[in-house]
Amino acid sequence: MSAAEEFRAIAIADVDTGDALRAVDMEFVQGILMPSIRDRGLRTPIEVRPVSQGYKLTFGGHRLEACRQLGFQMINAIVRDQDDEEARLTAIDENLIRNPGDALQRAELLAERKALYEARHPQTRNGAQGGRGSNRNETDVMSFSKDAADKAGLSDRQIRRSVEIASKLDRSAREMLRGTKHANNQATLLSLIKHDPKRQRALANRLTRQDRPCASLAVAIAEEDGLAPRAKSWADKAIEAWTRASTRERREILEVISSGQVPPGWNVIWSPPEASDE
Repeated sequence: MSAAEEFRAIAIADVDTGDALRAVDMEFVQGILMPSIRDRGLRTPIEVRPVSQGYKLTFGGHRLEACRQLGFQMINAIVRDQDDEEARLTAIDENLIRNPGDALQRAELLAERKALYEARHPQTRNGAQGGRGSNRNETDVMSFSKDAADKAGLSDRQIRRSVEIASKLDRSAREMLRGTKHANNQATLLSLIKHDPKRQRALANRLTRQDRPCASLAVAIAEEDGLAPRAKSWADKAIEAWTRASTRERREILEVISSGQVPPGWNVIWSPPEASDE
């Protein structure tokens, strides 16, 4: 069905947010959006779709809540006539563009988008399942990732990796990782899904436990296998410091190394061998 749309002001009280894609982050609403809207007004309208009684929110929940807390009675909105699947796709695309979240959240959004897209375009799914010698259409096979790339501004490789994470990561392990620093480390997630579900859960537990969690997946694997992680050498520490350093700090490091003078504290990351007596 075509998505007829209209821009108009609607009553905030008439908007149902029950199917919102994400929970509202009140810290973002109160710390960022409310001051901005109070000073400059609402620059970007929300999007809703008409239902039997009022409207159902498609996207813009944070903006809606900010205006509600500011005491606004009305809000500018794009009213678009969409079915539930179309609205969900629109909401996912909006989140992927504006606020995709961490690597795990992005993976979940893209996996859901893929399922919705293939439900509306079954030839894509059937084509992708074709084996060697099949008559699959390569355009059909690639259409989901191409469409997602066009809508979300992501590369085909990013999309495929994200969908792989969402499809292979154990549900319990996923919940343990959610909201942690590891959930935003795509390399960790890609490495984790190489293990079977039981091991994924064990490793995720080691990464997220309250008492002395493992700092990285490599440490968690070593601990799970009963192997002590290798102690860091001065070269390891120097490389880590270089990786974290800014351009200015790297220039300073090079100047210190070239001068042969090591200031106090730098010996932790830079301990050149002592000159030989020979």
